Amino acid sequence: YFHVIDLDPGFRIGDETECSLLKLEVIEDLFESEYGKAEDAFLGLVERFSDNRQDVALQELVLRLHSFIQSKPFPQEWLEERVQDFSMNIHQMEDSPWAKSLLSAIQMEIQGIIDLLQEALGLCQRPDGPAAYGDNILDDLRQMNALLMSAAKAGLQACSDVYKQIGFSRLNTCRKGEADEDLKDRVKDLRNQAKGHVFAASEVKAMQAVEMALFSTDKAINE
Repeated sequence: YFHVIDLDPGFRIGDETECSLLKLEVIEDLFESEYGKAEDAFLGLVERFSDNRQDVALQELVLRLHSFIQSKPFPQEWLEERVQDFSMNIHQMEDSPWAKSLLSAIQMEIQGIIDLLQEALGLCQRPDGPAAYGDNILDDLRQMNALLMSAAKAGLQACSDVYKQIGFSRLNTCRKGEADEDLKDRVKDLRNQAKGHVFAASEVKAMQAVEMALFSTDKAINE
């Protein structure tokens, strides 16, 4: 009955690989078109969600979102409703369910960082450990505990403010022979892991993106 509904007789349902390739082609064409328009909203989105000057991560995010909403009875309507969920100022944001969920994830990430630093401190305090590094680790722990407290008690905005002040001091000098070399290397490795988590955690990036987006929204409302 293809002729009755004016359907091309060559029509068929594409397999998963074909559909994926078509989606990639469409998303690339879409982004190229948006770049051509050079609108601030799109360029701001690229800046917030792209890595290393590439927009692949944002393209993948759009495709995942598109795939997710297909499970909804009315995908476009559902998406528009979710957009309205984010139409709030910074103060309203603090009490939103997704902000609380993000803060909970941030607290878990920070606790993992604290555990790494606690392990490093324990190595510093061993008789043959690099005691000279102890003050550095204690300062790191002080900052992480302050960040954890802000996430648990003060909210997303305060947590972001504390995060911006974080800085890791240069390790104190521990001369050869003052401590076991393997322990020195282990402390350095644990500290580097902690630093990597602090500055690369996806939860922290999400917090920064939320703050930037809400700041823009709040500014627009006030103007």
